[in-house]
Amino acid sequence: MNVRSELKKIYSNRLLQSPTEVSEFEKALDNLINLGKTSIITELCMVFDDDTERYEVMFGLVHGIEHLYKESIEEGVYLIALAVPSIIDRAREWMEVLHFRILNHEQVRSIYANELTK
Repeated sequence: MNVRSELKKIYSNRLLQSPTEVSEFEKALDNLINLGKTSIITELCMVFDDDTERYEVMFGLVHGIEHLYKESIEEGVYLIALAVPSIIDRAREWMEVLHFRILNHEQVRSIYANELTK
Protein backbone atom coordinates (compact mmCIF):
# COMPACT_ATOMS: atom_id res chain seq x y z
CA MET A 1 0.00 0.00 0.00
CA ASN A 2 1.21 3.46 -0.88
CA VAL A 3 0.78 5.81 2.10
CA ARG A 4 0.88 8.96 -0.06
CA SER A 5 -1.83 7.57 -2.31
CA GLU A 6 -4.09 6.72 0.65
CA LEU A 7 -3.52 10.16 2.20
CA LYS A 8 -4.43 11.73 -1.13
CA LYS A 9 -7.65 9.68 -1.25
CA ILE A 10 -8.85 10.79 2.16
CA TYR A 11 -7.94 14.41 1.43
CA SER A 12 -9.67 14.38 -1.96
CA ASN A 13 -12.81 12.84 -0.46
CA ARG A 14 -12.89 14.83 2.80
CA LEU A 15 -16.09 16.73 2.03
CA LEU A 16 -17.94 13.41 1.89
CA GLN A 17 -20.52 14.65 -0.59
CA SER A 18 -21.50 11.31 -2.10
CA PRO A 19 -21.66 7.64 -1.13
CA THR A 20 -18.59 7.06 -3.31
CA GLU A 21 -16.59 9.72 -1.47
CA VAL A 22 -17.66 8.23 1.87
CA SER A 23 -16.63 4.75 0.79
CA GLU A 24 -13.26 5.88 -0.60
CA PHE A 25 -12.60 7.95 2.52
CA GLU A 26 -13.41 5.12 4.92
CA LYS A 27 -11.38 2.51 3.02
CA ALA A 28 -8.30 4.72 2.77
CA LEU A 29 -8.59 5.81 6.40
CA ASP A 30 -8.83 2.20 7.57
CA ASN A 31 -5.74 1.32 5.54
CA LEU A 32 -3.80 4.20 7.08
CA ILE A 33 -4.89 3.55 10.65
CA ASN A 34 -4.07 -0.14 10.34
CA LEU A 35 -0.48 0.79 9.52
CA GLY A 36 -0.15 2.03 13.08
CA LYS A 37 2.24 4.86 12.16
CA THR A 38 2.02 7.79 14.54
CA SER A 39 4.17 9.77 12.10
CA ILE A 40 1.23 10.39 9.74
CA ILE A 41 -0.88 12.27 12.31
CA THR A 42 -0.01 15.74 11.01
CA GLU A 43 -1.00 14.70 7.49
CA LEU A 44 -4.22 13.16 8.80
CA CYS A 45 -5.07 16.41 10.57
CA MET A 46 -4.81 18.21 7.23
CA VAL A 47 -7.89 16.28 6.12
CA PHE A 48 -10.22 17.98 8.60
CA ASP A 49 -12.63 20.41 6.98
CA ASP A 50 -15.58 22.15 8.61
CA ASP A 51 -17.48 21.97 5.30
CA THR A 52 -17.73 18.18 5.39
CA GLU A 53 -21.25 16.90 4.89
CA ARG A 54 -20.99 13.75 7.03
CA TYR A 55 -19.81 14.57 10.54
CA GLU A 56 -20.31 11.01 11.76
CA VAL A 57 -17.89 9.74 9.10
CA MET A 58 -15.34 12.44 9.86
CA PHE A 59 -15.44 11.37 13.50
CA GLY A 60 -13.72 8.22 12.27
CA LEU A 61 -10.72 10.43 11.57
CA VAL A 62 -10.79 11.74 15.14
CA HIS A 63 -10.92 8.19 16.49
CA GLY A 64 -8.21 7.07 14.10
CA ILE A 65 -5.84 9.83 15.23
CA GLU A 66 -6.54 8.94 18.86
CA HIS A 67 -5.81 5.30 18.11
CA LEU A 68 -2.50 6.18 16.48
CA TYR A 69 -1.22 8.26 19.36
CA LYS A 70 -2.30 5.77 22.01
CA GLU A 71 1.11 4.07 21.90
CA SER A 72 3.15 7.26 21.66
CA ILE A 73 1.14 10.08 23.18
CA GLU A 74 4.05 12.54 23.27
CA GLU A 75 4.76 12.19 19.57
CA GLY A 76 1.08 12.14 18.65
CA VAL A 77 0.05 15.31 20.44
CA TYR A 78 3.18 17.05 19.22
CA LEU A 79 2.20 16.19 15.63
CA ILE A 80 -1.33 17.49 16.26
CA ALA A 81 0.08 20.75 17.59
CA LEU A 82 2.21 21.09 14.45
CA ALA A 83 -0.87 20.80 12.25
CA VAL A 84 -3.06 23.38 13.99
CA PRO A 85 -1.66 26.58 12.41
CA SER A 86 -2.04 25.12 8.92
CA ILE A 87 -5.63 23.99 9.26
CA ILE A 88 -7.29 26.23 11.82
CA ASP A 89 -8.89 28.47 9.18
CA ARG A 90 -10.75 25.66 7.43
CA ALA A 91 -11.20 23.24 10.32
CA ARG A 92 -11.71 25.27 13.48
CA GLU A 93 -14.65 23.11 14.61
CA TRP A 94 -12.72 19.89 14.16
CA MET A 95 -9.73 21.29 15.99
CA GLU A 96 -12.05 22.19 18.85
CA VAL A 97 -13.44 18.65 18.89
CA LEU A 98 -9.98 17.12 18.88
CA HIS A 99 -8.76 19.48 21.60
CA PHE A 100 -11.84 18.94 23.79
CA ARG A 101 -11.10 15.25 23.64
CA ILE A 102 -7.44 15.84 24.53
CA LEU A 103 -8.40 18.15 27.41
CA ASN A 104 -10.93 15.67 28.77
CA HIS A 105 -8.33 12.93 29.15
CA GLU A 106 -6.11 13.63 32.15
CA GLN A 107 -3.00 11.80 30.97
CA VAL A 108 -3.16 13.14 27.42
CA ARG A 109 -3.92 16.68 28.67
CA SER A 110 -0.86 16.63 30.90
CA ILE A 111 1.41 15.37 28.13
CA TYR A 112 -0.04 17.89 25.66
CA ALA A 113 0.66 20.75 28.07
CA ASN A 114 4.27 19.57 28.36
CA GLU A 115 4.63 19.31 24.57
CA LEU A 116 3.25 22.82 24.06
CA THR A 117 5.86 24.32 26.39
CA LYS A 118 8.78 22.89 24.40
